[in-house]
Amino acid sequence: MKHQIYGFLRKMYDYAFLALNQVWACDFNMEHQIHGQVFVIFLLFFCFLSLHELSSTQPPMVDGERPKLPASPRVAAAVVVAVDAKRWRKSEREKKDN
Repeated sequence: MKHQIYGFLRKMYDYAFLALNQVWACDFNMEHQIHGQVFVIFLLFFCFLSLHELSSTQPPMVDGERPKLPASPRVAAAVVVAVDAKRWRKSEREKKDN
């Protein structure tokens, strides 16, 4: 049972990273885009904590070895902040040009 939960959370974590990339690529207004990014980062954080809790108690064996934890959600949050800052600077430059 623990192995199935771990596998599900791992897939959810991977799909959340894909969703984060899709949110960045969309041309929503900034408010909707930020809400989407916050939701996906929350999802990543929840998955990471759940995976960490499962693996710290007794991680399931996969092919005779313990699985590695995915990257920290702090990395994803830092990327979101950098991308938003880049878009904001670009929009400010466009406003100055007009």
